[in-house]
Amino acid sequence: MAFAVLAAFLLATPWVERLAARIRHEGVPSPPSPRNGSHEPVTAISLVAELRAFIQTEVESAITTLNERERAAGSDETCFATAAGAYLRYRCCVYYSALAAALLETRYGGTAAASASTQPYAAMARWLLEPHAAAGQPAAALAAQLQSEPLTDSSYHLAMLRKAAGLLPGPLGRYQTRLAVNGVLGTLWRCEVSTVHTYLVFSTDSSAIQDVFVDVTHKQFLVLPDLMEPRHFEACQHLGLFAERADAFVGTAADLASVMTLPALRTALEAVYMAAGDNVSTSIDVAGDIERGDASTGAAGADGVASPFARLRGLEGMHQLRNEFLFAIDQPSRRRQVCGRPSQ
Repeated sequence: MAFAVLAAFLLATPWVERLAARIRHEGVPSPPSPRNGSHEPVTAISLVAELRAFIQTEVESAITTLNERERAAGSDETCFATAAGAYLRYRCCVYYSALAAALLETRYGGTAAASASTQPYAAMARWLLEPHAAAGQPAAALAAQLQSEPLTDSSYHLAMLRKAAGLLPGPLGRYQTRLAVNGVLGTLWRCEVSTVHTYLVFSTDSSAIQDVFVDVTHKQFLVLPDLMEPRHFEACQHLGLFAERADAFVGTAADLASVMTLPALRTALEAVYMAAGDNVSTSIDVAGDIERGDASTGAAGADGVASPFARLRGLEGMHQLRNEFLFAIDQPSRRRQVCGRPSQ
């Protein structure tokens, strides 16, 4: 369904607006080496297994260290100071994806990368404080100096990283690196979908192997976070929603599609809605509409609590936006438009 048609069924939300803005962006050149073979051979299965094992051990350990350091520093960011961030990693994607990319580069990127520090802040700094090539040698030298600061300052934290970024000309950031995973050569892309989400894709040089998604904050999109309030995130945590799933997703597009289904989204929203105490007369129609009295105005129900879904029409449309545009699950050509470069 074309975006213009799809948008006709949706009410504006911050999530939709930011994603729609990225979809409408034109004239972005595509990175090289398009991938997405029609069949996944056994080698792709072992590739996913290798990357998943590394993410679950090394990357998750580094994320834990980062969280502990930020909380000790008194961070009030959503990522570290709320149930939304602590449980669903809401608004953590830029930090965690850069950390994951840097550690993957350290492990699979060759001799130079392997000699680099894996300390969380130093690893993130390498990927977040890299100036663009046209910035020139002075900017490159300053960036190198700023990237080294986490190695010598035991009190380093993210506020200092953001301050360092303000000293460099934009756009900033590393968005691709070459890897060799179990002898399979390819490119790791950092995919930045405007301000909505950032995740990683490993694309091999073999057209027979599908892209592998690495998303260390995917759980936030198993619900609709921009339509949720603190009590709904707290309900997620209280219910242990998605606790059976790893915090990080590693798999092919088909694997991701099997996780992000419309029935699963509907079930999760219903569970959160009821657990949060929003016991109004609401039905979530999996075929499309949200019906709850005057659903277009968001008026409160019989108990006086307005449903967070009252603003939403077209749950199926939101599901399509998430799968087809945010992750481009079935559209590798669209995926290549947002991977490997800044989108802002």
